[in-house]
Amino acid sequence: MFLRSILYVLLISLLPANLLGQKKSRYNFFSYNVNEGLLQSNVLDIDFDQNNFCWLSFANGIQKFDGNRFTDVPIQKGLPDDKGTGFFRQKNGRLLVIHATGISRYNIDKDDFELIYRKPASFGRKLMILGENNKKLYLINEQADIVTLREDTYELLDI
Repeated sequence: MFLRSILYVLLISLLPANLLGQKKSRYNFFSYNVNEGLLQSNVLDIDFDQNNFCWLSFANGIQKFDGNRFTDVPIQKGLPDDKGTGFFRQKNGRLLVIHATGISRYNIDKDDFELIYRKPASFGRKLMILGENNKKLYLINEQADIVTLREDTYELLDI
């Protein structure tokens, strides 16, 4: 028994060290703050569009980051609000922006927005997309009412 234990210790000690340990990896890390162009240091939401541009939501606006610089995204036709927004990337790659007025879709080809859903005032300020399934988008409001939209036309569906 003692001999067997010594044999195990000897075999383990003869194994090359690189088989026992993980190889070292070097990762590049970048840090951005308001000095590099961020609107604020507190990001509310983050997502990526079909061109892998990074979209950032802040309490005071929206920015798009192309890997080199930050671009402010102003209020415009199709995007009536930019304060405290959220993002949702659909399975088809479309980027949706959820705001106090409703939901806007980013048109990557034209670099503009389309208001696809105007929420009723009775919904309150907050609206969140729970997810998508079977070509439907599921939304929830402050009162925990669940609303369903068709994924292709964004028409309101009765549950």
